Amino acid sequence: MKNIKITLPVIIFLSVGGYFLGQSLTNNPMDTTAGSVSVSEQKPDRKSDIYGKVIKVEGNMVTLALIDVDASTDPTVNMTPEEKKEYKQSLSEEERMALKNLSLSSTLGNVIVTVPVGIPMSKKLGQGTDASETEATLADVSMGKILSVWINQDETERNLAEYIKVSGN
Repeated sequence: MKNIKITLPVIIFLSVGGYFLGQSLTNNPMDTTAGSVSVSEQKPDRKSDIYGKVIKVEGNMVTLALIDVDASTDPTVNMTPEEKKEYKQSLSEEERMALKNLSLSSTLGNVIVTVPVGIPMSKKLGQGTDASETEATLADVSMGKILSVWINQDETERNLAEYIKVSGN
């Protein structure tokens, strides 16, 4: 058997490395199982800054056709979420689709939004006012989807998304 000489710096290096490896395994910042906040709870309290239809996706750059959301095209614009839900439930399926198509046909031009990796995103599961939401990813952002985008208010140079809600087309 050979005698192996282990020097003090090697012992310290291995000890420190082992410590940090152990810490990274036990304190994984990606662990979202305990005490996690649902993605819809991360949605900013203010109204979305941009509402539009996806017309192009290149990497994390999304081009939207801005939808004109005002009282002349959408009577629900100034309603609270509860009032909007009640109003839309009172409409027939044909009336809801007509209202949606009218709103979607009124565009104000295009805007490009940068979607940073890892921002919270949600998507509706189904149609209707009581459809539930779940976590979404950039893969859910595709041509024809409708996005509500909250812009990072600390960024003034470009439209940097802070939160995105994806709706069906």
